[in-house]
Amino acid sequence: MEAATGGRRRRILGARSFLGILLGAIVALAAALAGGAKTATPAPETAPHPTISSRDPIAEAWARALVDPQPPAPPEATSPVPTNGDSTDSGGPPAAKNALRPRRKEAAPPWARPNTGASSALGVKFPMNPVLPLGKRGSHDSGHAEYPSVVFVGDTAWMYYSAFGARHHWEIAAAQSTDGIHWTKLGSVIVPDTTTSDWDSSTIAFPCVLYSAERAPAERFRMWYAGKSGALYDGIGYATSPNGRDWVRAGRALAAGGDGEWDSSQVVDPTVIQVADGYRMYYCGSRDADGYFQVGLALSADGMNWVKSPENPLVKFEGNPSGAYTLEVLQDPDGYTLFVSLPNSAREFEIYAMRSADGLTFDPAARQIVLAPSRDGSWDDQMVYGMEAMEIGGQVYLWFNGIYARSVPKGGEVGLARIARSELERLFAGP
Repeated sequence: MEAATGGRRRRILGARSFLGILLGAIVALAAALAGGAKTATPAPETAPHPTISSRDPIAEAWARALVDPQPPAPPEATSPVPTNGDSTDSGGPPAAKNALRPRRKEAAPPWARPNTGASSALGVKFPMNPVLPLGKRGSHDSGHAEYPSVVFVGDTAWMYYSAFGARHHWEIAAAQSTDGIHWTKLGSVIVPDTTTSDWDSSTIAFPCVLYSAERAPAERFRMWYAGKSGALYDGIGYATSPNGRDWVRAGRALAAGGDGEWDSSQVVDPTVIQVADGYRMYYCGSRDADGYFQVGLALSADGMNWVKSPENPLVKFEGNPSGAYTLEVLQDPDGYTLFVSLPNSAREFEIYAMRSADGLTFDPAARQIVLAPSRDGSWDDQMVYGMEAMEIGGQVYLWFNGIYARSVPKGGEVGLARIARSELERLFAGP
């Protein structure tokens, strides 16, 4: 029997070797097309997010997935952990309360469908999105996994995100990856202490994390986040960590404005970048409890003590029903790109971009759409928001949140899209 099957085995091994060579060639070609040059210049200390110094593992993993797609198993069609109302209280584009629970547990709901991989505005979505799905029922992120912040430390990517689940409040969770696509969840790293009366005792969300090996060991990881003790986000906090897992909160770094000011009600979604003379914080602020958000700017020499710009609000969106609820700023040698999520006339959230040479003047009328909801029945059918941007090798990667619809018992999850830098530049090149 062994001799009779030897030739067949050799043919199989030969076929496998050929397929291996073919797969390697396809991966290399796809990675080159996706990312341009294989190497990326190490990010300077002033870069908004540390990037990969030697290669683009995201493009490589993306290419492998196109050759050998293995989409994740569909989530169970069950309702998330009850939320006590906080999941729709300024925590994200709300999923409807009292939504009907699917009757048949074995039937995959429509939001379990992956993306087709087709273009969405400029952005091309990873076909096996979401890359960070909700956790199992009873876990820390069974209801929401939103507002990602991604940093690379060497060859390891860290994602910090807002989680809502079994503890019935928003907290900060973390995950790790070697390629920016396949993530291992580490659990929650900052949880509000609901037994106190601190300003952030009920909710901690919207993380923004920077890493620098040049800083003191105890504060190589730094985080800014939005917090609250009542119904509204009235402050942005600061925390440090030596290892990315163990965090020490240092108090409120930025407070909501006084009575009558443009940000007197809420301040959320900070994005901090380092510049030549210190730090800039871009954030969303609202005067009204119902949440009409505009973009503000604060300046700091040390990242802890902030002064709001007298020119605030930096960007206003006249005529939009809710303004910019989430934002991201990407810094490059030629200027700044501001990404914002705005609702359209159908109440679908879309992601737009604006350019500025100095990061201080953006024209909202010149905004261009770069990522749209799928509108094809998949997991991000009607809403995309909560983005994090990073440029590697000529590609701008966007980790973003998606929601199937307002009427499903499921919160936001994290997906990935990419936009070629050349396409983004062409968008703002003018006639």
